[in-house]
Amino acid sequence: MFPSFLLKRLSLFAAAAALAVPSFAIEPVELPDPSRLFQRAFTSPELDVHPSAEIYALGEASLPVLEGFFARHGHEWEVRWDRRSNRANVIQGVGVPMLPGRGNNLTLADLPNRPTGALQTADVEKLVRGFMGGFPELFAVEGGEFRLNAQASGNVGRDKQLWLIELQQFHGGIPVEGANAYFRINNGNLVQFGTEKVAPVRAATKPRLDQAAAFAAALQAGGFKVSEISRILEPGRLKLLPTLTAGEPQGELFTGKPGTGYNHRLVWEVSFQRHGDAATWRAWVNARTGRVLDLIDTNYYATVNGGIYPETNTDAEVVRGFPFNNVTNGTTKTTDASGVYSYGSGTATSTLNGKYIRIADNCGSISLSNSTTGNLAFGTSGGIDCTTPGVGGAGNTHAARSGFYHLTNINRKAAGFLPTNTWLSGVLTANMNINLTCNAYWGGGTVNFYRSGGGCSNTGEIAAVFLHEWGHGMD
Repeated sequence: MFPSFLLKRLSLFAAAAALAVPSFAIEPVELPDPSRLFQRAFTSPELDVHPSAEIYALGEASLPVLEGFFARHGHEWEVRWDRRSNRANVIQGVGVPMLPGRGNNLTLADLPNRPTGALQTADVEKLVRGFMGGFPELFAVEGGEFRLNAQASGNVGRDKQLWLIELQQFHGGIPVEGANAYFRINNGNLVQFGTEKVAPVRAATKPRLDQAAAFAAALQAGGFKVSEISRILEPGRLKLLPTLTAGEPQGELFTGKPGTGYNHRLVWEVSFQRHGDAATWRAWVNARTGRVLDLIDTNYYATVNGGIYPETNTDAEVVRGFPFNNVTNGTTKTTDASGVYSYGSGTATSTLNGKYIRIADNCGSISLSNSTTGNLAFGTSGGIDCTTPGVGGAGNTHAARSGFYHLTNINRKAAGFLPTNTWLSGVLTANMNINLTCNAYWGGGTVNFYRSGGGCSNTGEIAAVFLHEWGHGMD
């Protein structure tokens, strides 16, 4: 859905742009080019800013600003001091008792807010803020405030022994991207804390461009058209981005005056998707000048692949991405021609049931899942017929993997020559490892391949046999 006000404004921008170029009655169909889309992404070098840390080993830090903390909690702490912000990037060491846990003798009755039930994130946040209030010299920011980042905070670990609290910096109600104070509590003790890119903001916080102008600038920078937009995910929200200082070279330690190493830019963040493009595009547009500082695809991509025989089963297996393979990951997603798809989170599962080819293996069912990275590696193995790599089910055989790969590729090659052929856009079932020998055939709308035996190889492990039987169906 398009916000109506934004759509109207974008239409005006598009109309104005059209006056500057010739118009044609007919335009050829332009197929998406993944490499070209990838080349549209860019990031301004000034955004490549990171803490410039000086490291002090255990007990060696002698910075005046830390004297109050050391006086109360000892000197057994390692310190990494960010020269850019003139603040602690990391302080870690013996620990400060903060919550009841195996690392101390505290009880709930010892806590200042005395929660009645199990500790909640809000309870731990209050304790952390109390700690910050005790050391304002480490955390106070002129004109700034900290707000809980709920997505980065919570109780984790196998035994729930870890608490993570992250507070994001805001200035004038606007979030500062990547700027936060963080706290790590292990078994009740605060063992690590610090700040990341926290610094006073001196940049103007009133935009000169509105959302529609920023969105139009993002489209122009990427070479996109308004008519290509299928969904607007973020029409425009203000953020402040930490940047390098003026004229500072990229990728070098900051050598300027401590505390002056972060500049800021006020930007509009916009996000959208395009017809026929799996990417989720996000742009940061300078809200004062209209310059696009960053245009990237924010999707996380994963791969479905496995070992296949390039020609026949006397070849060494090679790992190839499985093209146009359906993956269940919240919704059904389909890999591209290289076996890549957009992974969200949670469990991803493939059964080698693709957009054009469905594998049914008589050795057993096929199913491979992953809940961490989304990458689905069907693997390689020795042996013949029903031998598998030990993952993906009893049907994850040489024939299943090789058949899916070769049959999908010949389908797509044929579709390039016969784009209106409806048979090529359907799903063809390939039956592998039928318990017979020395044959393969097309029949009943399927292609069928036999196991090895009687002096014959497994016909589902030979690319030429795949293509021959598929050709009967094409005829």
